[in-house]
Amino acid sequence: MKRSLICAGFHRSATSVTANYLYKSGMNMGYDLMSNSIGNALGHYEDWPAVRLHERLLADSDTSWKFHDEVPLNAHSDIIQRYIFERNEKDTQWGVKDPRVCLFLPQWKQALGDDGAFLIVIRHWSSCVESLLHRESRNLAHSLNPDGDVSFWESPDLAAKMWLSYNKRLLSFIRANKSCCVVVTQRALLQGAPILQSLNRKFGFELDCDVEPPFNSSLLRDKASSLLKNSISIALQTELDLVWEKLLSQCDFKCKDEKPIYFDRDELPEHFIIQYRNACNVNVNERELVPSLNNVQSLPELSLLRENQIIDLMRSLSSTNLVVSDFISLEQCVVRNFKTNGKIWFELALIAQELGEYEKAIGYYGYASLLGHYFPYVSMQLGICHKMLGSETEAIYFYDKAISENPNSHAFYISKAECLTSFSKYESAEKVYLDAIEAIGVIPVLVQKYVDFLLGQKRENEAREFLTSVDSSHPGIKASLIRLNLLQEPDVGMKEYYILISNNIAGKDKFNWLAGATKQVTNATAEKDLLQRCLNHWAFTVK
Repeated sequence: MKRSLICAGFHRSATSVTANYLYKSGMNMGYDLMSNSIGNALGHYEDWPAVRLHERLLADSDTSWKFHDEVPLNAHSDIIQRYIFERNEKDTQWGVKDPRVCLFLPQWKQALGDDGAFLIVIRHWSSCVESLLHRESRNLAHSLNPDGDVSFWESPDLAAKMWLSYNKRLLSFIRANKSCCVVVTQRALLQGAPILQSLNRKFGFELDCDVEPPFNSSLLRDKASSLLKNSISIALQTELDLVWEKLLSQCDFKCKDEKPIYFDRDELPEHFIIQYRNACNVNVNERELVPSLNNVQSLPELSLLRENQIIDLMRSLSSTNLVVSDFISLEQCVVRNFKTNGKIWFELALIAQELGEYEKAIGYYGYASLLGHYFPYVSMQLGICHKMLGSETEAIYFYDKAISENPNSHAFYISKAECLTSFSKYESAEKVYLDAIEAIGVIPVLVQKYVDFLLGQKRENEAREFLTSVDSSHPGIKASLIRLNLLQEPDVGMKEYYILISNNIAGKDKFNWLAGATKQVTNATAEKDLLQRCLNHWAFTVK
């Protein structure tokens, strides 16, 4: 008999460490697991094929993991059924963990039938949002990326609305399918809730209940900033609290005290505010004003621009701000004014690809090539498009074409290996990585990708053996070794991570970056929250 377990819970609800626990107890959580990071030091335990299918379902509805009921979800279960078939071919009991699964539980239930069980982990909205903002702000403060995503501060209630959308679906599913669910709070998990015994008894799994739980309370954030609460309306908080109380009423395991805990942050130091204000004064956008492609009204003006100006505009275009009608207008403008310009058709193909219009992109790449604008990179992009359409044979053909035309491009090998991995061709993927290292040499990006591949299959000892055989002086290779230490020696890995980040950002103009990052943050409470978080992240790197 096949038995399958879906581990569901909103982002930052401790589903990763729960999936880790399941894995250690004998549950196969996948063959291509997402690597760990500073945000999940012990690993995510998310199977990439499952993550990709959820991302595809979300993309089909013009949304992402930040879904907050801003669009209807038009989900279908056929790709879920294909995934289940492939997992059933390999294992009699297996699991899947991905926060996005919360949005598609009815489809999973339909596809699994009586073979499916559901372990649902819930956590109070304030703690989830706090942990999410902590992770996102740390990524910003440690990378100083000028294009970093500050959407959670541009829309201060976004994360809370996400929690509400995910958890309302969890609540609805639990009520309709209580017999196939085990529901536990994060706090109950940390206090030793016997979830393994419950899963074995209720669903017939064969999990090792004597395994040591991997829960580490020092890696979990159970308190939330009062600024977070103050940035959310009373009306929204009321709805959030109501859903939380209803979820608690459905729990199999919960603590006596599940009340949220809030803390007040220290006020920002005066010298910090002065430096930030000065940076804001000088952070003026000096870029040349050009017509925006996100405005349909401006599209006809393209015909008045030179080729390089048009290409610059198209490259600055973000699919996240482009609606279908604008893209159609852009297509029409290119057809009308630049029918024989291969460079512009190539740029149009890239935009189509970013929008998920892979069949159109394939046609545009082909047309650009006919017009004489072809180089091996085009073949790689064609391979990516065919991969996204599920056409393995065609994808590999174009990857091989790109590699044969430029055997010194690491990007071509990596893209082919990732394609093979996505089709569960793990041995073939590994051979591509090793072929690339032999052909090009031990370069940091290849090392990082190959180590990610090994870690995705839980081959940690092989990853360490490989890393110790190469020069680890490059920051990228150091980062891979640090991630491995986070898995095997968390305290050592944490110290090494903060030393690396401290060195990376030393001497950089953090306030100039910060002033640029907050340009679109118009809510004063949200701005203060982001400033305080960045200050704390920077202070921690030098301890």
